[in-house]
Amino acid sequence: MQFDLHPVNKTAAFWLSRAEAEDAALRDALLPLCRQLKNERYQVAVFASGTAELADHTAALLRQHRDRAARREVERERLAGQT
Repeated sequence: MQFDLHPVNKTAAFWLSRAEAEDAALRDALLPLCRQLKNERYQVAVFASGTAELADHTAALLRQHRDRAARREVERERLAGQT
């Protein structure tokens, strides 16, 4: 597990391996620390390794964002032409 604490921007991140993510006792042990950090106004994130291919999912996410941006641009152009 890796833990990153950034006091300047009040963020905390836990990075769990796949084995750690599947360890219920470890995840339960993190809860009090997460609560304490949230009480101190930190934004807390717990990242867990998954079982899917990162490159495939990243490419799909990038395509989705590109397509959504293109649709928004077309809509903006359509609305600009109506004024």
